[in-house]
Amino acid sequence: MAIDIQPPISHKPDLKLDLAYPKDLREITEVWYKCFPEPFIRQMFPYTPSVLQWWNDANGYDMANKPYVKFLVVRDMSKEGNGRIVGYAKWWVPKEDGRFTVEERFPKWEEKSDRALCDVWFGQMAKERKELMGDKPYYYLDMLGTIPEYRKLGVANRLMQWGVVKADKDNLECFVAASDKGKPVYEKFGFFPEEPFAVPGTGFYCTTYIRPAKK
Repeated sequence: MAIDIQPPISHKPDLKLDLAYPKDLREITEVWYKCFPEPFIRQMFPYTPSVLQWWNDANGYDMANKPYVKFLVVRDMSKEGNGRIVGYAKWWVPKEDGRFTVEERFPKWEEKSDRALCDVWFGQMAKERKELMGDKPYYYLDMLGTIPEYRKLGVANRLMQWGVVKADKDNLECFVAASDKGKPVYEKFGFFPEEPFAVPGTGFYCTTYIRPAKK
C-alpha cells in the first residue's frame, strides 16, 4: 500500500463520537493503516489481504468477547463525509471486580507479519507497562489514530475525552505507550511522559505517558 498523503479537508465536518460495531471492522483496519504509515510499522504488518483479515479478526474477537475493551470511532456525518470513520480509539477499562489485567493484546501473528519484530516491539511495551502499572486498576489507551486529512479538527479530543472522563469518575490513572507524534494531545489531557525507551534492535523509541488519578 503506497502512502497516500491527503490534503486537509475543505468542507466543514460534522463529527460524531460513537461506539464501534462489527460492521465497522474493515473500515477501522483501513483507518489504522492510514494513521500509521511508518516503514517500521509496515514491516511488522504489511498491507496484504491476509494481514488485513488478521486485523479484522483480532479486533472482532475483542469486540465480541471482551466487554472491558471499548472501540470508539468518530464519524464525519456531513454530506461530504457521508458517515466515514475518520478516527478511532481502543480503550481497556477496569473489569467489574476492580482488577485490571491486560490479556494478550493480539492472537498469533499472521504468517506474513514480521513475527520476530512484533514479539520484540509489543513485548517491550508490555514489559514497560507491567513495571510501571503492576496489577492495579487503570484505564489503558491501546490505540488512538486520526486519518491525516482530519487532524487538528478535534477528532482525537473526542476519543480521549471519553476515557479520561470515565477515569476521573473512577479516580484512576490512565496509561498509553506511543511515539511522540501524539504528544501534544496527551499533554493537553494531563498525561506526563516517562523516560523514552528503545525497542531493542530497531532504533525505534517509544514513550510511556501516565495521567494521574483525579484527587
